[in-house]
Amino acid sequence: MRQHWEVSLHKIGCQNKWWQHPKGGPFRKWYGNVDWIIDWSEEARIHYRKDKVARILPEYLWGKKGISWTLITSGQISFRILKRNQIFNLAAPSLFFHDEDNIEKCLAYLNTRYVEKLLQVINPTLNMNVGEVRCLPLLSNIDLKEKKINGIVVSCLKLSRNDWNSYETSWDFTTLPILHPDHGTTVHVKSLEEEEYPQYFGAVEDQKPEAEAADQAPEQSQVPAAVSDTAPELKERQVIVKENQRGVTFDKLFSDYLQDAGKITVTDSYIRIYYQIRNFMEFIETIVRIKPKDDEVDVHLITVQDDFKGPQQIDSFIKIQENCAIAGVHFTWEFDETKTLHARHIVTDHGWKILLDRGLDIFQHYEINDSFSLSNRLQQYRSCKAFEITYLKTKG
Repeated sequence: MRQHWEVSLHKIGCQNKWWQHPKGGPFRKWYGNVDWIIDWSEEARIHYRKDKVARILPEYLWGKKGISWTLITSGQISFRILKRNQIFNLAAPSLFFHDEDNIEKCLAYLNTRYVEKLLQVINPTLNMNVGEVRCLPLLSNIDLKEKKINGIVVSCLKLSRNDWNSYETSWDFTTLPILHPDHGTTVHVKSLEEEEYPQYFGAVEDQKPEAEAADQAPEQSQVPAAVSDTAPELKERQVIVKENQRGVTFDKLFSDYLQDAGKITVTDSYIRIYYQIRNFMEFIETIVRIKPKDDEVDVHLITVQDDFKGPQQIDSFIKIQENCAIAGVHFTWEFDETKTLHARHIVTDHGWKILLDRGLDIFQHYEINDSFSLSNRLQQYRSCKAFEITYLKTKG
């Protein structure tokens, strides 16, 4: 073995004598900890096979993409990408997949705090072998968010790779960050508190005259009307709400786009169990609040019948139907018998389609049975899950 800077760059690679050789290292997620190279020539492999101590990997694992980590650690475990031009060391156990499309989402899953806690229970020792990692339960609904998860992993890999390459010992080092043209540029990143309570933050010099601010207002913002009491102009836009954000309600998200609708169709495959049906009932409450008292509105739900609590699901829908009729809301529903329904959106008969990446399930857990909890009574006091909503105009 050699450090990679000890050998000419032209002699390193899958078709050359020397291969990159991950062999563990300090805590580092996503990317990096590749300082070593190993002689993988035919002569060297013959020697490894004859040596009584050395162990040579099966040929089908050579140059295969996977996930690697450090075998021995007394701290937090971290998982990294294993690239195709690398041969891993026993000090850096690795996982491989029949379908390499699963690598990114599994890497994201392994780097969560959830897995960290599970592994502490499964194996409280210093050594973390392949067997312990392979026995982790994989979340059954992880495929539903595969596109979004993979996008996040790509961003994490890019950030980690750029950080790793900022060290002179890195394989792809080019220049020190301090010498980069953008070094020293100040970028202000808003906290959730700044976005939730903007009136309490911000320097005087950052404030602009109202006319100038209006001219420079963007079409989209990270925190638009979802947390504002001012109703926006109805236009196509996107709302992005961050994890743990508060102040978000169905009234603020939907009222302006549902106003004056005669028929509203909700498609969401996860209106099945109690808390999901309660979310849907709160959505109908928003409709009741915004519609004129003498008007009638048809609300139709397309969802999937629950395999275990189907009868309770139907009973709940019947109760909603009976109780909403007195308020002028005619509720109907249908079940997708194919059970292949994944789309989540709201369509109105007056020309709007609202795409919901999480459906109506936007709130984190709260005490749903505590009648004296504000988060139970008022949506604005609940913490949100991260989600996005897109408003599209379907009619001129």
